[in-house]
Amino acid sequence: MRKLHTAMISVIFLAMVVAVPALAHSPMKSSTPASGATVQSAPETLRISFDNPVVFTNVEVRQEGEEIPVAFEPGSKATTDHSVPMPSLSDGTYTISWSALSPQDGHVMQGTFSFTVATD
Repeated sequence: MRKLHTAMISVIFLAMVVAVPALAHSPMKSSTPASGATVQSAPETLRISFDNPVVFTNVEVRQEGEEIPVAFEPGSKATTDHSVPMPSLSDGTYTISWSALSPQDGHVMQGTFSFTVATD
């Protein structure tokens, strides 16, 4: 009975060790423009970086609730750095909503940040 108990504890411990990395998701590390930044000129490209490789699945750009069309193609390759060409942006505050897929466990991650263009 003692051997069975020890074996069960070993199996549970091993399952926990294996499961922990699978639950680790890759948060957004940085963006250009940075979250909360005010930039003097409109960016030509939006860049988003993650701690670990992810498949970038969606990006939405909004200004005052209005969606701004962007030339975004969902990726199929997991990388840490992603870029999206931006249309010509006027002065104002823009909200970026993104989603990405963790190739490790299939978890969908989402986030939102804003930046302001002020050319004056």
